[in-house]
Amino acid sequence: MATPDALIQLNMCDAANTFGSLLNDTLLKAKFDATGNLPSYTLSSLASVYSKNTVSGDSNAIRIGTSSATGAFTIAFSSAVFSRVLVTAHAWNTDGGKLQVNGVTQADDFIYPTANYSTSSEYQLLTFDNLNTSTFTFSTTVKRVWISRIEFYVGDGGSTSSSDEPSSSEVSSSSTTSIASSSSSTPSSIDWSTVTFYSSLTSSSNEIYDLAHLLRNTINYVSYGDARYVYSKYDNDSQVVMYDIPGSTSYRKVTATGLDGWGDGGVVTGDGFSITLNREHVWACSDMRIMPSNSDRTLDGYVNFVENDGSFDYRPDNTNRGHFSDLHNLWNALASPNGSHSDHFFGDENGSSVGPYLANSIFYPGDEYRGDVARILFYMTLMYPYLTLVNRDSLETEGSIYYGYLDILLRWNMEDPVSYYETERNNTIYAQQGNRNPFVDFYSQNIASYIFASGDPNVL
Repeated sequence: MATPDALIQLNMCDAANTFGSLLNDTLLKAKFDATGNLPSYTLSSLASVYSKNTVSGDSNAIRIGTSSATGAFTIAFSSAVFSRVLVTAHAWNTDGGKLQVNGVTQADDFIYPTANYSTSSEYQLLTFDNLNTSTFTFSTTVKRVWISRIEFYVGDGGSTSSSDEPSSSEVSSSSTTSIASSSSSTPSSIDWSTVTFYSSLTSSSNEIYDLAHLLRNTINYVSYGDARYVYSKYDNDSQVVMYDIPGSTSYRKVTATGLDGWGDGGVVTGDGFSITLNREHVWACSDMRIMPSNSDRTLDGYVNFVENDGSFDYRPDNTNRGHFSDLHNLWNALASPNGSHSDHFFGDENGSSVGPYLANSIFYPGDEYRGDVARILFYMTLMYPYLTLVNRDSLETEGSIYYGYLDILLRWNMEDPVSYYETERNNTIYAQQGNRNPFVDFYSQNIASYIFASGDPNVL
């Protein structure tokens, strides 16, 4: 079994430091080394770099720059080359300042909510691609920027190693920074031993088949009605509402407690907002034309599925349990864009966009959700027989067992890596229905390329 590149954790700053403490290279390196297992590196070119103490709902951070000057620091790895850097950052005020990595300026402006600057909801994810280097200079263009997390992704030119992989049945989603491998090459196998749930696969001679049947044999369906109250959460414990976007009045503000997260019949009101939710089937119901072989609509666990002969209503009611109530495929979403999605295939006809859109009968979910969508659809085609992901040049149409587009989804999977809340969502669903999404758990091992190396595997 191949040994994968491993997850390496990096602490930005520990909570013992008070806000505003100036950091020199020794102090900053001590924080980076707090969890160990880093490739060899040096720090240099520190200018106006400060620590930031932890606050409620917020991870620790460093501040680059001041109220009147820019700042910078450089980290140089001696034996590891990285192609992509993801930075979770926040700026102080609306002066147009941005973050740069190796002189490349972030693509989107910072968003400035009206809440206190120290809340985690004001940080946003910035992506810097095609860097392919071992030396990274983080700098500001105007005044100060706070960085709470950095993720380095390994390129073809280097690798890292560590024994610090998760070993429990739940994958950690702590606020520490990670350096995670995400090589574009296809692995020859997956190290299943890193997550206990998959340990039976370590001796498998037919991994993809056995993985599909592990997911099927461990599921315990909840009702479609109860699925409304299984929430995805941001790190500030607000609800992740699919298709909500940064800058909206409700973003990172919707409650995720008890029945309140569904509001009054799906209408949720809060501080300065009122939104309508419904349940999004990411793999649309009308494109899941399969049925239990016994036609049972209240399944406790998995049964054999066959193609729907038209006798089985593919639309669930709140008492139903089965493939149409699988929590991995359901997500509370804004009603309007969910209606636009309908049963349309996914794609990006007009390129990337912060918000969702429909163009040429192809639906784009928005930048924040494209990777999540891809990994949900990967799970669904592996979990259920006959459901098949097709490429963009396919002639398959809506209202069948086909969905798409696989080639685009594989790209989205790389462009939008697994986030904190996606890991937490996977853990929550595992606790509720007993199975997991391997495309979240083994993202760092490039499992999607492994599973779909020859197209959709179509496991029956």
